[in-house]
Amino acid sequence: MLLLSLASPLLLAWPAAPQATEPPFHLELPAGYGAFESSPEYPGWWLSRHQELPAAFTVRHELIAAAGADAGRLAEQRRRDYWTPGLSKVTARIEPWTGSLAGAPAAGSVIRTQAQDQDRIIVERFQVHLDHLIALTWEGGPDGYAQAQAVLDGFRPPPDWRPAPLELDSGRGGGPAPLASPGHFQIVFDAATEKQDQQVWVTVLFQAAPWLAERGKLRWRIPGEAELVELELDQGVCRIEYPLVHGSDPHRAHELGLAMDRSSLATAQVSLWLAAPALDELLEHPERQVTPPSWQLEARVPAHVTALSAAPADSVSLDQEAGARVIQFPGVASGAGWPFVIMASLAREEVAGLTLMQRVGAKSRDADAPLRFLARVQRALEARLPAAAEGTWAVTSFPATGDRVLPGLLLLDEERGWLRQAIDQDWGQAGSTRRRGLAELVVSRAFGLRLRGSGSAAPFLETSLTAYLAQALLAELGFGDEAEAVAESWRQHDAAAGPLPAPLSLLPRTDLLGPQRLLGRGPLVWQAIERRAGRKRLDAVLGGYLKRGGFWTTEELRAGLEGATGDSWEEFFRLHVYGRKAPPLD
Repeated sequence: MLLLSLASPLLLAWPAAPQATEPPFHLELPAGYGAFESSPEYPGWWLSRHQELPAAFTVRHELIAAAGADAGRLAEQRRRDYWTPGLSKVTARIEPWTGSLAGAPAAGSVIRTQAQDQDRIIVERFQVHLDHLIALTWEGGPDGYAQAQAVLDGFRPPPDWRPAPLELDSGRGGGPAPLASPGHFQIVFDAATEKQDQQVWVTVLFQAAPWLAERGKLRWRIPGEAELVELELDQGVCRIEYPLVHGSDPHRAHELGLAMDRSSLATAQVSLWLAAPALDELLEHPERQVTPPSWQLEARVPAHVTALSAAPADSVSLDQEAGARVIQFPGVASGAGWPFVIMASLAREEVAGLTLMQRVGAKSRDADAPLRFLARVQRALEARLPAAAEGTWAVTSFPATGDRVLPGLLLLDEERGWLRQAIDQDWGQAGSTRRRGLAELVVSRAFGLRLRGSGSAAPFLETSLTAYLAQALLAELGFGDEAEAVAESWRQHDAAAGPLPAPLSLLPRTDLLGPQRLLGRGPLVWQAIERRAGRKRLDAVLGGYLKRGGFWTTEELRAGLEGATGDSWEEFFRLHVYGRKAPPLD
């Protein structure tokens, strides 16, 4: 790859002396560029330099570990982790780019900066086909930018850089089993320190589970620390205290897993703000899930605000010396969800049996209609699957958090307008409205929170199942035309997208950000399961696993269907879940 250097216009990070070889790809080079040279150390890396100007093209092809990775996220990570810190001391503008390479979706960046008082432009484009990554780069001056774009638009990869589709999942939706809970977290989230507008202090008292306590020492990932920190366990216990220094900057807060709005704060990304032991097992299987720990939380917030977590507070007191409100929340059992807290000025309202904890100043007009619909969907789900019944849960909203289904709380992203747009407004797929989105949020409280998928087929057991059930509930609630329009959009999307690149059981979650076959073919397969098993039998299977909770796999689903129907489901799963064949539509 080409790297900018302040000392010279171009600095080539090439692993060994390049060799002139005929490249396997097609790229029509402009006048002045030399033939492509390959790296003997890294097959698949190619370079063409301009013979007079400080400019060059590179082409890279390699296999990656995460099959089906999303090119947009790859480019975003590259901008965040490489270009932004690398150009922090110079004037630079880094812009996202999306488009296509050889007719297939691609993503990348355009970086504009200076070197030796000359304007420079770097263009990066990424494309992923299953486990194959193609990366194109051009670097040069503004005069060559338009021509370079045209050259990159004409790139044609060799056929073997686009692998043949995966025909069959030999692992049958399997994978490493989820790790047991790492232990118990006792957390103090202190946003009421003397510099509470600049930072948050987090204290964690950690009691390791027996399987982890026997190690004696644990390496920890602590927010703000570049290196892992090794800590001794005293009878399985250790204590960590650290600041989250956000400086009242929403962008910096986001990097720490926090969402910020005026005096409000939400812990949106637990993996960023909470210190946690670095588990060696995740190095060998980075896709392996971890069972959420048990935890208990105390929030210390400024006296004029309050806080929300997984359940109503056990106690609220005032620390007059510190000017802080101290809120103690009840403990959460292992497996129920990861820690979170929302700090804001909140107004409480009861609507249709649901509690709305509305942030003062939130972007909302009339929350009554969406809350009443959420309650209707929950009642319909409980009527169909009694195991989906749960105690009281609250609804709140916050900007820039994403929609999050949490234990005891549904957190809605204010930017998506759930509480200020009419629920019959067009939303998502053709013919569907915001009602469908709200229904999916309710269903995902059961499938995705209470019962989670395990193995490579987890997205099929969560997202595809949620889409199918939400559509069915719409029909039961009297919105038959909308439900049929949603089903028709699935059929049209699946037909237009062509054959699956891999079985449903191997499609990664990143599919939801791109092709979205999990939201087209996935619910169609669930509909076919219902037609073959019958709704009552399918509901009995779903209800049984939901009552048990925890994790389940597609093989457990198959076994449950065979037990409920008395028939073999081996061929159905081989064709439609572990294979690429579309299900029958009637």
